[in-house]
Amino acid sequence: MTETAHAAITLPEIKITAPGEAKAHLPKAGEAVLSALMIRAMRAHADSLGGEKTAKTVSISVDVTGADFAGGEVALSSKVDRQTRTIIFMSGTLSADGTTLLKATSIFRLTDA
Repeated sequence: MTETAHAAITLPEIKITAPGEAKAHLPKAGEAVLSALMIRAMRAHADSLGGEKTAKTVSISVDVTGADFAGGEVALSSKVDRQTRTIIFMSGTLSADGTTLLKATSIFRLTDA
């Protein structure tokens, strides 16, 4: 096996504009960075719903559209599909200039902080 050097990636700050709505500005980015940004936004939304509890990731599925992202502002949107006392099922999208770049679904477990 060969050892591969990986560059450290710093994700941009997400600006929450409303529950389940956020924006971020970043340079040209690939699917991995955009997916990580979507996961961060969905987790922030789930955390906001937990009250005293913390949202822990159980499962995330990301579907990409294949559309290119040349950089700029992205809009992140998530919604609760179903919530129980301890589980949150969510879906979300990340788009730029009105074009959907990816869709995601997730499950979070609410646990004591």
